[in-house]
Parts: sequence; C-alpha cells; structure tokens
Amino acid sequence: MLIQSGFSHYRAILWNFLSATTAIIGFFIGAALSSNENIRQWIFAVTIGMFLYIALVDLVGFFSGKFDDKIFYLIYFSYLLY
Repeated sequence: MLIQSGFSHYRAILWNFLSATTAIIGFFIGAALSSNENIRQWIFAVTIGMFLYIALVDLVGFFSGKFDDKIFYLIYFSYLLY
C-alpha cells in the first residue's frame, strides 16, 4: 500500500516498523492498565470501536460509486446497526 502510493522501499519499511512499534507500546500500556476491571472494559470498548471504524471506512471506499445512493446508505447504516 505504501509503495503503491509512492513511498520508496526503505521509507515504507521504516513507516511499517514505526507503526508496529506503536502497537507494541500500546500493548504494554494496555497490559499494565488491565489490572483494573473498569479500565479493562474501556480498553475493550475503544479497541472494538476502532476495528469497526476501520472496517466501515474500508467499506465506504469500496462501495462508493458502485451502487445507488439509497443502496449505499442502506449498507452503511446496516453495518452501523450490526
């Protein structure tokens, strides 16, 4: 994806490494905070919300221009209700 958007191989690997590093740092922060049950529920809620948001944004890009506006919004809102 990064190379297709114009990044060099070196720069794409660097940005991929930085992204992976923040994921590992986030894991350790979450593991340290997860001893509290209330915080654990918030971590799960935010994580699920992020995954749903990323999937929905991917769907919008995939379905835009392929269907009527009515069908597009039907798919969009049915995914939100799911």
